[in-house]
Amino acid sequence: SGSYGNLINVATQHTLNVNDGKDADGTKLISWKSEPDGGNKTSKNRQWMIEPVEDNIGDVDDTPTDSVMARLSDCPHIYIYTQNRVAITSKKAWSAAEIYYVDEQDNIVHYEDLDIRARGNSTYSSGSAYKMPYRIRFGEPVQFLGPDRANARNWTLMANAYEKTLMRNALTSELSDIVGLPFAPGAKFVDVSMNGVYVGTYQISDHMEAMDGRVELPQGQGDDVSYFLECDGYADHVVVKTAVKGVSVRIHSPKDNLTTSQKNFVKSFMDDFENRLFGAQFKDPKRGYRAVVDSITLADWYILDEVSANVDGFWSQYFYKKAGDPKLYFGPVWDFDISSGAFRTGFDDIGNVFIFRFRFGKMHMERCSRFFRLMRNVFHIFLGAG
Repeated sequence: SGSYGNLINVATQHTLNVNDGKDADGTKLISWKSEPDGGNKTSKNRQWMIEPVEDNIGDVDDTPTDSVMARLSDCPHIYIYTQNRVAITSKKAWSAAEIYYVDEQDNIVHYEDLDIRARGNSTYSSGSAYKMPYRIRFGEPVQFLGPDRANARNWTLMANAYEKTLMRNALTSELSDIVGLPFAPGAKFVDVSMNGVYVGTYQISDHMEAMDGRVELPQGQGDDVSYFLECDGYADHVVVKTAVKGVSVRIHSPKDNLTTSQKNFVKSFMDDFENRLFGAQFKDPKRGYRAVVDSITLADWYILDEVSANVDGFWSQYFYKKAGDPKLYFGPVWDFDISSGAFRTGFDDIGNVFIFRFRFGKMHMERCSRFFRLMRNVFHIFLGAG
């Protein structure tokens, strides 16, 4: 098409230049463009970043039309155009935008009423130089993942920038469905162009929130409402800190109308959970942690983190308490992009990893025979599912 782009080594800045030349048999030529160190084609650091290239939809300031919208692969393609073609760099400032969605049958759906901003934590921090994750907020609820998924305003475009297969988050969502966790985040791979520039393959997924079709919780009243919570290692929103281990717990719901009394209730509940968990009677069915934890969802969540060696296990983990129910439920699964050996820390040996040591500390559960019998049963569900 006359376009070309570069793959740039993150550490050495060696550049793999992909040009439009072809050799005698018609195959693409790949040439090396080296830095002043002698043009070494092999680096100790083999991480490469993509320098975005313009795709084939014309100048970025052109008004998009159906005639230039096309898929570049077997995946659907999302063409995003921000108002005045502004770049998306902020997690706080929303920008007006429109989307052209080209599905697997090459049908085009045009969404005009929406806003977009950046999202994420560590991925966001590196996104401006590599691959930015996005959050989309439609003016009206849409079934962005089809009729079997939520009808919602808020959706995410996950970059999966830290892992090469792009599949770990999607695979874990499928596994959570197998073990029977109540809600598995959706996953659909799409190619994305931003203001005329192809920016990579992304994953459409649910925005984590309490609502119909996602984390479905009863409403309740007063302090006895449903609480959607997150063990948040970044502690950058409305959080309470637990008394025993100092863990930051973010309150996702209620959000806009959260009262001081409700916030105090969450802190009291989480403090009680920790005191039971680390107390001398932690195994006791009434005085120990089991009285305030749903053991089934805990085991389901735990085994998923364990078998995948997820180093973000307790760094970022969702759980919830239902109105009228004294127990804490674990899930949905989230943030598995550096699991399964994608990120080497010394703590993620897939054959010997204990995730629970990271955040709430050594949870004593390794000494609870009942819990491990329960986990063994969950593991056999995995085996039975192949």
